[in-house]
Amino acid sequence: MTVSVTGTACTNSAGTGKLTYNSPDLQYCNGSFWVNVSGALTGDTCAGVTAGTVTFDSQAGYVKWCDSTNQWRATMVAKPYFILSTSLAYGGNFGGISGANSICLSNLQANDFMGKGYAMVDATHVKAFLCDDTTCNNLNASTTYYLGQAGSVGDGGGTLTTDATGSGPGYTTSWNTATYFGTTAGNYWTGRDVGGSSSYWPLTAYGSSGGSCSNWTLSGGARGRFGIPGSNGTNKWSFDGGCGNSYRLICIVNP
Repeated sequence: MTVSVTGTACTNSAGTGKLTYNSPDLQYCNGSFWVNVSGALTGDTCAGVTAGTVTFDSQAGYVKWCDSTNQWRATMVAKPYFILSTSLAYGGNFGGISGANSICLSNLQANDFMGKGYAMVDATHVKAFLCDDTTCNNLNASTTYYLGQAGSVGDGGGTLTTDATGSGPGYTTSWNTATYFGTTAGNYWTGRDVGGSSSYWPLTAYGSSGGSCSNWTLSGGARGRFGIPGSNGTNKWSFDGGCGNSYRLICIVNP
């Protein structure tokens, strides 16, 4: 958690280590001075809750407290994640990319994954690694992402690092191992173009001709691009499949 020592003395030694609330921060005494536990707004409200009430959000994986109006969360050094959704698979109808983003958020909130305590699991920071007919949810540029699988805390720890454009993974290693998505990893929808490199995915959509199940609104009678985790080439992010197939999603968690 991010903390900062204040200039306010806490001379009562009996209070050393005691956590208290001093709006809008939590504080504890280090034996000499009060130390602020800095917070960040979660975007949620908490009307009717006593100011300073501390709770643990088991879905998001962080401690939060109420200022009587808004919820705050303990800030940590957030890490970026690239997480395969649980074994629950989906046909090609998500209700568009926005629907896929919502599925990713719900999936990651409801399930643990390796390093979740350092992930910002909220609607602002979670997106599906997916393209529709024209646009893509891409990763941040020059950033190292940690891989894992929702619902399987023992899988993950491997990384990928994007280049200056936000493309990755920068290698051809398979993702269906315990270090990445796990040995039970399944295929996942992407809608992504093929590209000419076996190490870096393109930042563009495959297009309207069989790329995204008609902007992810059809679960049959059309085609969509998906990825194969065991591939060591472009099939890792772009292979052709019918929209009636059930595949997973990869969820991006940005800091």
